[in-house]
This record gives sequence, structure tokens and C-alpha cells, in this order.
Amino acid sequence: MRITNCHCHIFTVRHVPADFLPFGLMRFVGEGDSNRFIALLLRSVNPFDGGDRFSRAASFARAGNRASQREVFERMASAYEDEDEGDGPARFVVLPMDMDFMTEGSPRAPYLEQLAELRALRRELPATLLPFVAADPRREGLLELVREHLDDGFRGIKIYPPLGYYPSDERLFPVYALAQERNVPVLSHCSRGGVYFCQTLEPDHFEPPISREILRRRSLADLTDFFTEPGRMRPVLEQFPDLRVCLAHLGGEDEWDRHLDGNPSWVGESLDMMREFPNLWADLSFTAHDRGRFEAIRALVEDDTIGPRILYGTDSYMVQQRATERQFHERLRTALGDEGFRRIAETNPARFLGEA
Repeated sequence: MRITNCHCHIFTVRHVPADFLPFGLMRFVGEGDSNRFIALLLRSVNPFDGGDRFSRAASFARAGNRASQREVFERMASAYEDEDEGDGPARFVVLPMDMDFMTEGSPRAPYLEQLAELRALRRELPATLLPFVAADPRREGLLELVREHLDDGFRGIKIYPPLGYYPSDERLFPVYALAQERNVPVLSHCSRGGVYFCQTLEPDHFEPPISREILRRRSLADLTDFFTEPGRMRPVLEQFPDLRVCLAHLGGEDEWDRHLDGNPSWVGESLDMMREFPNLWADLSFTAHDRGRFEAIRALVEDDTIGPRILYGTDSYMVQQRATERQFHERLRTALGDEGFRRIAETNPARFLGEA
């Protein structure tokens, strides 16, 4: 079996805006006792995310202790060194993040620098590193940027709506058209939390394009969820019926808890949409760290309709908040058995990437 991890990250703290945390705390986050104090402080001044922003920032900082994306990649890949069963080493879909528009500040290394470093690394490791290019509709010259990187071996497109835009933003439609034409997939973040838009709220943020539904509650938490919820992808799927789209995280942790309790959830909505749209996929990144979800995940993988479009992914290095890369992989493989794991980690990724 040759494993393909369909969702991982290797960007570092240099690529995260300095004001992602309040009071300039980003530069102090890292290993050590200071983390506990900063976490408590953030929970008191920013109850919106329950400290999630700190958890993410701590992961950024740990990765940032390494000098380059190469070092992050090598550390991640080392967790699979024993998995080469004659079919070749594990492969990794690497998802960059365009955080240049996320806050009022800028990363020390802007997105184009992150992308250039990743592009050079792909040329060195073409057999194992399968990068996507992040597409933000606010970026000038986006279509040509995406085209250039697809021409240079990038394997798909990543969007991250919580950073401040809707998947159905019509500025993205030329990018989707290109992806459909080139037979490459689009992967969209689809869970609550994570990193998110932190700038001044504007009136047009509360009315998504095409649907014209209006968000009545106007908090930052409501807005970022409004950008992200699964139904926001519906106009894209209707407009581009041959475009393969993956909803990353299949709803996320909180939504899985609601789903398993029998309540309406992003998980249920995503699965309903997968039954409606044959080119809609989902990955299990981060979400599948919890053993309490394994029985339900196994049922999805074995489902004749849904199973062929479920993908293995870990959300490395973010998943380290809950489990190591090796723990995530070994626990899920044991839960699904070799046949089920092969389906999501080898067979399905080949089809998603347009290789089969």
C-alpha cells in the first residue's frame, strides 16, 4: 500500500500574521511554561474561541522553531518511514495558507514567499510532495498565479473561507473553471474554528453572493461560520458539475458530536450533499483522531455511495494538539482494517487527484 495523506500543512510561524494573537503575544508563544499563562489570558480576554486561537498559534510556533518548510515536511514524513511496503514512500498533499488578508498586519514572510519556498521544495521532492495552491479571491492576479503553479506541477487548489470570503465568491469562478478544465481538485476548509478573519467587519460580509441570504447576528464567530458552512459550496457544485470538491474535516469536532447525538449538524449536511452531488468529497483530517468516532467513520467508509469519496488526511501539524502523526495514522488504520484504510489512503486519493 502506498499511503497518500490528503491534508497536511508545512508552513511556519513566519507565515502567520504577527497580530494573530492580541497584545503582540504571538512572538512569545512556543514551548515552555509561558504557554499555560498565555492560554489562560486569552480565554479571559477572548472567550469567542475558548482558547482555540492560542492552540493554533502554539502549533504554528512549534513548527516555527524549525528553519524551513522542508524541516517541517521531513519531520512529518518520518512518521511513515516504516510504511513503504514495496509500493513507494508515503505521499503528502501539502496545503499552503494565504494569510496576507487575515488581519490588519502582515506575516514576516508573505504568501508569495511561502509559495516560492514550497515550489522549490516540490521540484526537489516530486514523488512525495503534492502541493496545492491557495486561492484567495482578494488577491490581485489570482487566476494567473493559480495557472502558473498548476503548470509547474501543483496538484490542486485550496480555499479557506474563514479567512474572510465565501466559496461562492464570483471572483473565484474563473479559478474553478480552470480547475475543471485541468481536471484538478479543489479542497475547502469546512469546520468551525481554525484560523479566521480578524479584520474590521463590513456590510457586504453578511450577504453571501448568489444566494443573497443575510446573516442577522453580526459577531465575528457567526460571520466566520457563515463563510464556511457546507451549503456555501452548493452554488459552486451547481455551476461546475465536473469539478471535484473536497470538504475538509467533514464538519469538524463539535459538529461530529452533534451528529453522533442525533442532532442537525454540518456532518449530516455534508453527507446529504455528497449523496446529491457525485463530485463532492470529504476528508477525515483532524476529526478522526477521536476513537469515539471510529465506528461511525467505519460505516461511512464501507458505504457504497459515500465510501468511495472519503479521503485519509491528518491535518498535520495541527493534529498534534490531539495526537501525534503516527498515533493518528496507526489508530485509524487499526480501526478500519487494511481494506478500509487502503480505500481511503490509496484507492480514493488516486481518483481524487485525477490519477485513476
